[in-house]
Amino acid sequence: MADVAFNSSDHKLTASDVPQSEEGLQKSSQAVGNLAKGQTTQDWTPEPAAQLLRKAVAEFFSACDEAFSKEKDALKEFGTNVDLAIAEFARVNQSTGDELKSIQDSITNPEIREKLGKGLPQAGAPAAQEADASGVPAQTGASDTSATDATGASTGADTAYSGPSHFGQSAPGGSTITGQ
Repeated sequence: MADVAFNSSDHKLTASDVPQSEEGLQKSSQAVGNLAKGQTTQDWTPEPAAQLLRKAVAEFFSACDEAFSKEKDALKEFGTNVDLAIAEFARVNQSTGDELKSIQDSITNPEIREKLGKGLPQAGAPAAQEADASGVPAQTGASDTSATDATGASTGADTAYSGPSHFGQSAPGGSTITGQ
């Protein structure tokens, strides 16, 4: 699993990179555009080779101007995508935090913990244990055999089970909800 983290302090250090780079590309684009426009016929000697060179230099500067403009647009789109990704990461992070908080709240809710401690089934879960007339839990289903039945001697497990519950807490006098 990828380790994904976002550090807003680190991002603040680099947040100005895209706008500054965009500004630099804009200035470069303007400079080469001006150089391309500055290659006038009267500034070059009238020889055909010099005029061909002038034309090639003007085309080169125009191509640079176009490349800088495209790069500036790509950089602007990249900056927008970064901003969108940051917003989505923050939304997912908030949603995950809210869900974890909800789970934690439900686990620490005294009413739910009391039900879990008494071995009461949760909604939709089959009953794993029933109490007899004396209030002592009696096993039902395939696990009817207790330690007393098997050995003829009573053990501490017959009177009060205190093993770990589903949440790592002991459940004295009640069964354990294991989620199985």
